[in-house]
Amino acid sequence: MSEWQDHPDGDSSHGDGTSPSHTTTYGSTSTYVPFQDEEPSPDPPPQTSPGMEMSLTELFYSMSSYHAIVKPVSLAMIMTALAVVIFNTEDSIAQGEELMAEAYQTWSVNSSDGGGLTMIKSLGNAFIIVSFLCAMTFVIVGLYKFRCMKVLIGYMVLSSATLLGILGAAMLEVGIERYRFPVDVVTFYSGMYNFAVVGVVAIFWQMGVPAMVTQGYMVCTSVILAWQLSHFEEWTAWSLLIMLAFYDLCA
Repeated sequence: MSEWQDHPDGDSSHGDGTSPSHTTTYGSTSTYVPFQDEEPSPDPPPQTSPGMEMSLTELFYSMSSYHAIVKPVSLAMIMTALAVVIFNTEDSIAQGEELMAEAYQTWSVNSSDGGGLTMIKSLGNAFIIVSFLCAMTFVIVGLYKFRCMKVLIGYMVLSSATLLGILGAAMLEVGIERYRFPVDVVTFYSGMYNFAVVGVVAIFWQMGVPAMVTQGYMVCTSVILAWQLSHFEEWTAWSLLIMLAFYDLCA
């Protein structure tokens, strides 16, 4: 049974001028049913998840972080290209390839080998180098996990000092020989010693050291390492680059 309930005063319109309506009662349940000429209520605005919203502060922080990374990386790439062009000579490249082959290559790559054999040897050499890097990564993570901080810091300090002092001296020596720049042995080695010590302090201590000095030494570290790796022969260099890219994705 449905019961029609009209307005008490007999008027079918509301006091505020809106369209009339009626209430249909089924037992003890009342249901409001609008007339056809009554406009439905507008849909509520779509709700967005709080995790999808990004404030302007977060956006500016992300942009500043991106620029903070892009600037030193771009500078390191440009300086590396300039270092390879400015410092290297044909004799230094040949000597560097020979030294890198003796130090890092398990299978020697010769120009007389065929393309397939050369690729297999290059990939094998690159795989061994990347495997060693992977093992050293696990060693570093293990030292950090078991709180062997003194050993870890000592290893990192020694590595940075060796790279800045020894490899940096090798790169500078090539440039001195190419451009015939006069310098005595004492000045050269004392200068490289001070360069390495200041670099270690700027990178690891950082107290009282301007941020630009620390960033400059980080760029120098990248340039020296990239210059050293540029002495790989062509096949091994490209194979190592591909292997390092895959390793970086997995790491």
